[in-house]
Amino acid sequence: MELIADPASNRNRHRIEAVGAFDRFAIELENAPLPANPKSSFLTALSLVRLIESQVGTLVVCDPVDIWAA
Repeated sequence: MELIADPASNRNRHRIEAVGAFDRFAIELENAPLPANPKSSFLTALSLVRLIESQVGTLVVCDPVDIWAA
């Protein structure tokens, strides 16, 4: 694991890379800071809303084919 901190950056960036017998994949997320709290991101706020909604709402599971057919 490698951790890089850039105090001059105005974004949060996360990159995950994996290599194995399955091949290789990389995922990168880049988030803008939340205007009301620059130490966090808008994505974090949305994730918290989704977490709360999932705790009080009904989970609906459907066939992925149905989603693409719509």
